[in-house]
Amino acid sequence: MRKDGKIHIPGKAVAPNQQGVIKITPEAYSALAEVVNESRLSLRAVASEIILQAIEQNLIEFDR
Repeated sequence: MRKDGKIHIPGKAVAPNQQGVIKITPEAYSALAEVVNESRLSLRAVASEIILQAIEQNLIEFDR
């Protein structure tokens, strides 16, 4: 996160994966597992909630 409080991501077009499967880095998986261990939700539910809240709260800035 930068000083503007947003998550900066390079802009890129992508087609949604029909299976809904993604691969994440080992570091991201470890961080997600820590959050899951503090909650009562599944990996899928926590990852989905984080993504949706980041989008809904306009926390992502696309650097194009």
